[in-house]
This record gives sequence, structure tokens and C-alpha cells, in this order.
Amino acid sequence: MSSRAAAALPALLFALLAVACLWLYWPGTSGPSVLDDGSNLRALDNLEESREFLPDVVRSNASGPLGRPLSMLVFSLEKIYIDAGVAGTKRFNLVLHLFMAALVALFARDVLRCLHYPRAAALAVLVAGLWLLTPLFISTVLYTIQRMAQLSALLSLLAVWSYLRARLSTGNGWLGWGALSLLSMVAAPLAKENGLLALPLIMFSEWCLLHYRGRAGRQVRWVHTLLLAFGVVSVGAVLIWRPELVLGGYSGRDFSRGERLLTEGRVVWFYVAQLLWADPQGLGLYQDGWPVSRGWLQPWVTLPALVGWLLVLALVFVMRRDRRWRPMAFGFGFFVTAHSMESTIFPLELVFEHRNYLPAVGLFIALVAALAGLWQRWPWLRSWLLAALLLMLMRNALLLGSEVQIWSNEFVLNAVSLNRFPDSARANAEMARVLGQAGAIDEAVVMLDRSAELNGTGNSLQHSLRGISLYCFGEQAIPAAVIAGLSATAQDFRIDATSNTMTLLVNRILDGGCAATDFPLLADRLAELLKVSDPRFVAPTIYVSLAILENYLQRYPQALEHINGLLGRSPGNIRALMMKLYFTSVLGQGAEHQRVAEELQQLQAQGLLNRQQHYNLELFTQPVNQPAAIAPGE
Repeated sequence: MSSRAAAALPALLFALLAVACLWLYWPGTSGPSVLDDGSNLRALDNLEESREFLPDVVRSNASGPLGRPLSMLVFSLEKIYIDAGVAGTKRFNLVLHLFMAALVALFARDVLRCLHYPRAAALAVLVAGLWLLTPLFISTVLYTIQRMAQLSALLSLLAVWSYLRARLSTGNGWLGWGALSLLSMVAAPLAKENGLLALPLIMFSEWCLLHYRGRAGRQVRWVHTLLLAFGVVSVGAVLIWRPELVLGGYSGRDFSRGERLLTEGRVVWFYVAQLLWADPQGLGLYQDGWPVSRGWLQPWVTLPALVGWLLVLALVFVMRRDRRWRPMAFGFGFFVTAHSMESTIFPLELVFEHRNYLPAVGLFIALVAALAGLWQRWPWLRSWLLAALLLMLMRNALLLGSEVQIWSNEFVLNAVSLNRFPDSARANAEMARVLGQAGAIDEAVVMLDRSAELNGTGNSLQHSLRGISLYCFGEQAIPAAVIAGLSATAQDFRIDATSNTMTLLVNRILDGGCAATDFPLLADRLAELLKVSDPRFVAPTIYVSLAILENYLQRYPQALEHINGLLGRSPGNIRALMMKLYFTSVLGQGAEHQRVAEELQQLQAQGLLNRQQHYNLELFTQPVNQPAAIAPGE
């Protein structure tokens, strides 16, 4: 084989793997939206009214402390210029997956070259192939909102790779690569907060691969010192100004910080097993039934799991000193570092597959480098080890294709998930929704009751609202007896879960669900239940949802009463003031309407109104108002 053909072979093999991945994933792009896809992306609907609202949509996400504006910008641009529905959005995610795989190959090639591995490009394609076809990432690619995780991982890896290229460049070439690394490092957390790990990953790469030396052997430890100082200052700033990100957030969890840390020791070993040899019974979104470690030996595997990770960290320090073992040190260290945010003390859910999207790069580099080292030492093993890797790739491809077919059908997806995770409250609740949509209300109620039993919300208003939502999903009228049987405690109105469920119910009603229901009876019952709670502690979204429901019924005095309740709880709430402006206009309350308009104009002068609010305010202060044209939720 000529040298030119040999050089082109890795690129050809990668192209074949990419085509295979595209073919395997394609059926899944026709699958449904899942979990919080709708609630996270509902703001995109505002772009159908006007593209001028783009800045508002970009700033609309409240999933994390930084707002994830870059991810929302990408979603918004797709909505504006492509808008191919759910299937188109999933295909966009699939394209991002292929781009990420190409970057994985480039990064692995340069890491292995840095460690003087022969045929680094071919080995890098194996790394990228294992990463590309692992079944664990199905829920990342086909769960629309996880584009945030994809973008964050892509930008983080780009930052690390660019830094590596900058450090290995000659002449002035390092300037361009350094600028790209810095830009990517800044952008990554704007896609999702775990993009902040780009800096620790760069620092780890410097420590493990480059040893603070440039091409001419000069010490560049000052670079590491600057990065370390920047990291320490950044972490300190977060702890000072936003301590709740670490110290708070556990009030709604059934585990403490210590219990989460103990549990994650087991969880991350589970991730490793799934990446190396996926078990289909453990694949899926609905991992919320994962048993919590309540102590070092509860369950008993907790202690061995934690000891195992301590040994891994010790091996990273030891193997880093020997060139033969350094690739494994780098891979394992990269994996652990990339898990250091979502799999440690932060108050997040215990298990999600997408958390491995970036860490898996390190694990597969370690695996391929270890096998390459073995066949270099014992050449007779080469054929056997390559066969093992090919077997792993083929098994992954077959399993990937099978699992993607499951994701292509909503009923099958939820039925299989419930079979695999019968103790998942979320899996039972989602199956209840699917059964409700099919009109099987009685069966859906059984599933919903099982979900409430698992998460301990059986007697809550949240559970009751989910129950009546089943009728809306099934296009059936909510029975008057069910409405009359609603009950609540003061605590029910304080928690986000209740407000989120009420918002979903009202949105479903506005979309035409359960149209034959006696909605005035429902609105009156919810308003009556609200009286059991102290107005100062009612979740704001509950007031908004009730006002929107009353507006739908054209009962504007009742809607205004709910908005006044919100303003009594949160004076100066801009959304509430905008809604009050609308209702006072409809009711002809001229003096109050003028007072609210003046208050909003003062807030506008301070730059506190977004574009859509500014637009609505201007419309309402025109000589001739047309309040019916305004969306009351704005």
C-alpha cells in the first residue's frame, strides 16, 4: 500500500463509521419528544410571532444558573431557518453527534502522537468508532433538549484540543490555536454549566501529557500557574456569590450531599460497565429509581466502589510517570475529571446517561492505548486484540440499531422503559400519560398511582392534577366528581412540582384538550383550594397559570384577582404587571391601567423589560388599544 493510500485509510474508515452511525440512528429521528423537551423549548413558539423576540428566547431558559444562552441561540436559529419539527431537531442532534465524533478522532490522534504511539491516526479512528456507536448515547442524541449537553461537550473538547495544538505548535501558530481554545472555553458553559470543566481538563492535560515543557524543552509552568489561579478565583467567586449551587438544592431531594457522593461511587462504575459492554436492561432515561447509598455499607458495594475509585486516582499518579502507561493515566484521569461536576456533590439527580458524553472520550483512549501497547509488546496478540475491538464495535452497532428502533415509537419506548425500570416513578408517570392519550384512563390511573407511591406524592395536589390531566391527554371531559374531589394542603402550593404540573395542565386545556369539561367548575375549585395557603409563599407560576385559565374562560375579574395575589407576594414582578395591564384594559379600569402603565414605563427606562414586553407595553399605550391581540401570559 502506498504511503498516500495508507494516510487516507483512517479518514476512509471514519467516513464508513459515520455513514453506519447515520443509518443506524435515522429511524429514531421520527420518534417523540420526551420528558421536558416541550417545557424547555416552548419559548421558541414566540419566534413564529416575530424574529425580533430572538434575544428574549435566548435568555428564556432557567435550567441552570447561566441560562444556557448559547444552546437556546442554536435552537432558535434552527427554528428560524429550518423548522422541520421534532424529527428535524433530532436530525440536527445527530449531525452534532457526527461532528463530535470527528473531533474525538482528531483529539485522540494528537494525544497518541504526543505519547509517540505509532499509527496514531488509525488508533484514533478506533477510539472515535467506539465512542460514536456506543448505545449509551442514544438518549443524548434522540432526547432533543440534550443538545445542550452535546454543545457543551463539543466546545469543551475543542478547548482542550486547541490548547494541545497551541502548546505543540511552532512559530506563531500557537496564537490562533490559543485564541480558539480561549473562545471555546468561554463558550462551553454558556451551552451548559458543565462546560466549566474545560479549564480543569486543560490543566489535567498539561500535567499528564505535556509536563509544562514546550518544544524546545523550556519550562512553561507559568501557564499552569495562571490557569490554576484563574480556576481558584472562579470557584471562590461562585462560593461567595452563589453558595446555594453547592450548599443548597437538597431540600427537594431524598438524599443528602454525603449520600449523593457515596451513591455516585457506584453510579460511575455503572457508567464504565455500560460503556465497555452495554447491558440493554440498564439503558434508558428513567433511572430515577436508582437506590441511594445511605451509608458506607448500605448497600455493601458502596465501600468497594469508593475504594476502587481511590485506587484509580492512585494509579493515575503512578502511571503518569512511566511513558508506557501514560495513555492509560491520561484516559482514566480525563474520565474522572470530566465527571467531577455532575457526579459529585452538586444537588442533581443521581443518574443520567448523557453525563458520559465527554468523559467517555478518555475511557476509550485508555482502552485503545492499552490494547495497542499490548500488541506492540507481544506482536502475536495484535490479530486477537483487533478482533476483540471489532467484535465490540459490531455488538455496539447491532445493539444501537435495536435500541434506536425502540426510540422511534412512543408507546414502545415507554413500555420497554417501564419493563426495565419498574421502580421508576418517572417511567410509570410517562406510561400513564401515553395510556391516557390512547383513552385508557383506568389503566393510566393505575400507572399514575404507582408513580405517586414510588415518589411519595400520593395525597398531593400535584398527583391529583396529573390525574385530571390524563383526561385532557385522552380528549375526554374531566368528570365533575373528580374536580370536586380535589384537595390540597398549604405546602402543595409552595413547591415547584405543583406549579409545573398546573402549567402543563393549563397548556393542555388551551391546546383544546378535554374540551367538554366544566372549566368554570375547575377554575373555581382551584381558586378555593388556593385559599388554604399563605399567599406570601405560593409559587408565582401557580398564580400565573390560574390567571391564564380564567382569561381562557373570559372571566377577567377572577384573572385580575390572581394577578393581584401575585403582585402582593412579589411587588414589581414584570410578568404580573404586564398581565395586569392587559386585564385592567379589558375591564376598562382606566385609572389603574394608567398607573400600571407608568410603573412599567419606569421599569422600561431602567432596561428591565425584554423585547416582547417592550412591544406589548408600546401597543397598550397607543391611543387606540387592541388588548385582545396581546398574549396575556407576557
